[in-house]
Amino acid sequence: MIDIVCGWLIFFGGWFIFFHTFYDIQVPAGKMLVVHPRSSRFLKKGYAVTEGSKYVNPLLYKSVIIDTGVRTSILMLNEMKEQYQLLIDLEVVLQYRITFHENCPMKRYEEYAGEKRNDIQKAVETSVEHQTRQEISGLHLLEINSDRNKVAEKIKAAINNVISSEGIEVVSFTIRDLRDHHGFLRAFGGIRTWEIKRMAIIGEMENQQECADLQKIMKIFEDELKEIDMEGIQCKNQLIQLGKKFGIPYEEIMNKGFIETLSEIELIEKSMKGGM
Repeated sequence: MIDIVCGWLIFFGGWFIFFHTFYDIQVPAGKMLVVHPRSSRFLKKGYAVTEGSKYVNPLLYKSVIIDTGVRTSILMLNEMKEQYQLLIDLEVVLQYRITFHENCPMKRYEEYAGEKRNDIQKAVETSVEHQTRQEISGLHLLEINSDRNKVAEKIKAAINNVISSEGIEVVSFTIRDLRDHHGFLRAFGGIRTWEIKRMAIIGEMENQQECADLQKIMKIFEDELKEIDMEGIQCKNQLIQLGKKFGIPYEEIMNKGFIETLSEIELIEKSMKGGM
């Protein structure tokens, strides 16, 4: 009886040493070991082993090493339609990485391990652009521009909700630039900025009335006013030209405000298309 027990101990001990000698894996830094059963009929779902951890690979499971480093892409998303159907261009900085998801099949991870970096990047960018277009369509231009971080977080959450099951996680999504095709955003915002700067300089001029070197200081303020007035005039002229295109006077644009003007332009553009 003792001989039998010793025999089994030696047998299992030998296999234990064999596994640790040939199957003991230490996951390298910046990598992830994805482990899936060869057959899902009797074995549990797959799992991941993080970097630096040691792992004994069972014979009934297969594994693949995945690069989990963060990758960065700069995307130009052109001719996106916002809530009022106005065309806008977005420049975004996207950071993503491959991560583990229990519903992502082993075949997908094997593709990630074998595919070239550019192939993965192209697939991620295509998915991100599609989802971003959907999210932008429910927002208006001023909303996107006034709180870019909030909008970016909303888009990032929507993207992750779709692509996480594919083993991809968007780490960050930043709107770096926003342009509308009509130029309303730049012109309207420029006028508002011009008004604020002008009021600030005039306020400073009034505060310096009792200064000893008044003439010299007033000359400096006057030069600053001329400079910002040039910027304001350029923005005003741009709005005037855009207003003429759609038959909306400049004073009416300023009185109605940005959103109401965009809404009116949307109706005008639809009637133009309907009459063509």
